[in-house]
Amino acid sequence: MKPMQLEKVNLELSGHDGLTACLSCEYNRARFHVWGQVKDGQLVLTGNHGEGSALYKNCPRGLKRGEPGHYDARKLRKDSQHGAALITAMLREVRGQGLLVFARRALADKEQARHREQALLRREHRIMEAAPDMFAALVDVLGDLEHYAVTHGPGPDVRLARVQAILDRINTDPDA
Repeated sequence: MKPMQLEKVNLELSGHDGLTACLSCEYNRARFHVWGQVKDGQLVLTGNHGEGSALYKNCPRGLKRGEPGHYDARKLRKDSQHGAALITAMLREVRGQGLLVFARRALADKEQARHREQALLRREHRIMEAAPDMFAALVDVLGDLEHYAVTHGPGPDVRLARVQAILDRINTDPDA
């Protein structure tokens, strides 16, 4: 029997611990996936959420419900002759392409991106919280600079004029 020619073999890790695995591929225009866990650094196909061992078959991408060729996901036995051959071919690709390593890297990259986004949101929140205090401090500085100009004579301080223009823009309510 010649080996199955699988396309788009993919392994994706998820879950709070990154140990839930979804192994998927395309074969004969259909999409297949099976759930598993990473245990002791190895992929173990266990089923998802206690469902036991199942292989799922989905219609080709891009087909909408009601279109010719569309069908709902089918739950297949992963230990049937066809299911077992498909699983064996998928696992061979996982080992041959090092997909577990790639999946771990992708999960780590996703987690780092999530941490960066959270850090940016926290920074934005701190800026918004600090804005009233910053505004008050700028008003005080501007008052001090104006007092300095009155007591020491005018100076060519372009920054003072710029700060004043910004404060005027903030203080001017176009709807008032």
